Amino acid sequence: RIGADLHDGPAQLVALAALRMDSPALVDPATSSTLREAEIAGIHKTLGEAMREIRGICNGLVLPQIEAQAIADILRLAVAEHERRTSTNVLLTLPERLPELGTSEKISIYRFVQEGLNNAFRHGKG
Repeated sequence: RIGADLHDGPAQLVALAALRMDSPALVDPATSSTLREAEIAGIHKTLGEAMREIRGICNGLVLPQIEAQAIADILRLAVAEHERRTSTNVLLTLPERLPELGTSEKISIYRFVQEGLNNAFRHGKG
């Protein structure tokens, strides 16, 4: 389980930060310093989130905020965090009713959506 938590959480965030290191905002000499600094700040923030998740895993506190939330809120959280990290917009459409799930199911769904969004960003060029 720890391997899956590391792969689906912090490793995804580190991969996203690495991908952003090659962004035009950093490699194009014509980029304004304001845009370059914003990109660096975004990378820094993503790496900070990865570190927090690693610490949480080490302490056995993997995504504690998920336990008490409904699945719709968990999906909204995953989308909102992805949008904030990548400066992209994601359209999330949910049915009116979703089943109640256990903590491990909620974490699995959160990680699945997080990885899917990161892969779409990485391979779909944002």
